[in-house]
Amino acid sequence: MNNSNNIITQALSYYDKKKHQFKSLYNTKKYTFTIIKEDTAEGLPVCLFTRLSSKDKEIKANYNFLGILHKSDNLWVWGWSVIGYNLYSRIRSIIYLTKQIMNYAFDLQTNVESQLFYKVQDTNSHQRSQVLYIQILKDLLTSQFYVRHPLHLEKILALSLYITNSDMIYVENIENLNIQAYYIIQNIDKSSFQKYRDA
Repeated sequence: MNNSNNIITQALSYYDKKKHQFKSLYNTKKYTFTIIKEDTAEGLPVCLFTRLSSKDKEIKANYNFLGILHKSDNLWVWGWSVIGYNLYSRIRSIIYLTKQIMNYAFDLQTNVESQLFYKVQDTNSHQRSQVLYIQILKDLLTSQFYVRHPLHLEKILALSLYITNSDMIYVENIENLNIQAYYIIQNIDKSSFQKYRDA
C-alpha cells in the first residue's frame, strides 16, 4: 500500500463493497441507531441497529466515534481532537479506531519533508502521485480541515473504513448543533443482519 493511487483505489473499492453489503442499515426509515454501551471490558463500545417495524429485531455491532462535520462551513474535525460537544464521554475505547487511522498515517514510510517541494502543476505522474500522497497524510494527521468537495469527504470515509477494516460509516445529524457525527461501525452481527435485513 505504498502507492497513493493504490491506497485510494483499494479504499474506494472496499468502501463501495461494504456500502452495498450493508445498504439496508443506512435506511433510517427502517432502522434506528442506538449506543448502548460506551465502555466494555471486551474492548470496543456496543451499538444496536433496531428495526422500526419490530423492536425485538436488533443487530448488534461495535462502534467508534470517527469525527464531526460542521455543516455551515464543511469543517471536518477528527474524533481524537473533538472537545466539548458532549457526543461521548472521554473514554479511550470510543476513539480507539480513529487513533488507529492517525497511527497508520504516522507509520507510512515516506520522507514528507523532501516531498513538500513538489508542485501540483508538475506533469510527471510520479511527482503528482507524491503530491497526492502528501495530501492523504495531511488529511489523516491534521486535527481539522475544510472539506473542499463531496468527493473529498468520500475519500476520507473510504480511507477510514479501509484502514480500520470496518463494516460501515454511520452518520447522525445533530440539528441543534448544525453538525453531522460520523461513527465507524465494526463487527456487525452477520447472522442477525442476514435474518432481519429484509424482514
